[in-house]
Formats: sequence, C-alpha cells, structure tokens
Amino acid sequence: MSKKTEDEYITLLNPSQDYLVQNVFHQELTEERKIRLAEAKRYHADYLSKYTKKEFWDVFGVGNGQDWSALRDIVRAVHLAYINEHEREPFNARIPNEDLARMLDAIATQKVFRELSRNPQPLEAYSYWLLRNHIEGQRRTKPSRSLGDVVTSQPAFGNIPP
Repeated sequence: MSKKTEDEYITLLNPSQDYLVQNVFHQELTEERKIRLAEAKRYHADYLSKYTKKEFWDVFGVGNGQDWSALRDIVRAVHLAYINEHEREPFNARIPNEDLARMLDAIATQKVFRELSRNPQPLEAYSYWLLRNHIEGQRRTKPSRSLGDVVTSQPAFGNIPP
C-alpha cells in the first residue's frame, strides 16, 4: 500500500482547506475556548490517555482498519493544512494552545467525524488523542504524557467517563 502525497491528504478535507483557512485556522483563542480546551485536555488525561487503538475503534464505532484509516487520514490532513497555512514545520512535541485549539476545531468540522456511527463526547478530547497519536508517531497506540501540551490544572466540567 503506497503512502498518500500531501496533496492527496489535503483533498480529503470536507469542508475544504479553503473553508478551514477562512473560518477556523485564524480564530482567536477566547477565554471560553481556553476553558473548553483545558476541559478536553483534562478529560484526555483522566480517561483517555491509556486507551488503546482497539478501544478507540469501539468508541468511534469503526469496525475495520479502513474506517480507522479514514479518521487518521483526516487528522493528518488537518495537521498538514494547518502547518502549510501558517508556514510552519510539522509539530512534533509541544503544541501551543492556540494552534491546538484551531486544529481540534478543524477536526470537529470534518464530515467523516460528523457522520460517525457513534459520536463520542466530548469529541474534542477524543480528537486530541488522535492528534497526539498522529504527531507522536504512528507506531504508538498510547501517546505518552510527556509529549504534547501539558494538561492544565484547571478543573474540567463534566468529568464523566465515556
């Protein structure tokens, strides 16, 4: 199986890269958004950080590797589109909160996530796991706590396990 080119990943975006550039990739990080991001990170740390790929298949309702690949491809496409728009190198460790929030918002807009047979909540926390998994490397199924943005000590609302 051959790897997709960067352009092939970008064409998977629905809504498109143009939409994301105009409506998502330059949003300000408001206080409300900071709180939502902190909640997602806390939920991830409390409940999702030890999930395996198989557990995520169950949560997202993807029954095969092809469906899982579609989710991962969209996460990769959002990452590529974002770094291209902001003329940056790919993220490989810590992601500033503003960039992280924008990428998570972009992932949430994507058709493949909106049409999942199961819609895990909070989706942002699950998207965070997928993004960290992508950035830390495909061979990892459990992202380490040492990489990625440090989870804030701000309490999350609705800390209910999935």
